[in-house]
Amino acid sequence: MKNVFDKIPPEEKYEKFDNIPLPEGHLDRFKQRLAKERRKRVFRRTLVSSISIAAMLAIAVFLQIDRPAVYSEGTPATQTEEVAYHYNYLLNEKIEEIRAIIYQEGANKHAQLLSDLEEMQENTLNPEQSENLLSQDDQIALIIKNYDARISSLENIESLLLRNLMNN
Repeated sequence: MKNVFDKIPPEEKYEKFDNIPLPEGHLDRFKQRLAKERRKRVFRRTLVSSISIAAMLAIAVFLQIDRPAVYSEGTPATQTEEVAYHYNYLLNEKIEEIRAIIYQEGANKHAQLLSDLEEMQENTLNPEQSENLLSQDDQIALIIKNYDARISSLENIESLLLRNLMNN
């Protein structure tokens, strides 16, 4: 059995239904339902956003706890040791950059410089040696001053080596 509406073209179907009046309160109920759906959607978005933010914070806290405070093995006991480890890391990094340049140019030319770099790398400041003689702030200032001078001289050596490499 065929539906009566199948015989009517689609354009005319809508016109016929447009002329039928809506039941009493239909638009009010529809607006209430829309408002309810909108509140559900806002609640879902808020819930998903809150859960996402909480998950990101949990991951950030987890990663922050797992990340070491210094660049070498072990956690420093004091702020002085932490500063010494940090500057020692920077010094070693600069020494490795210079070694790479030297090996590019040829290690035979700069054998003395390589041995000096090894000696500089071995002679690091030990904050525990001056622990009783200086306050913590003075120890930190001494470490920073010493390492800044070393790193500055290494940067000068690096620039000279690079200039020499470019000229050859």
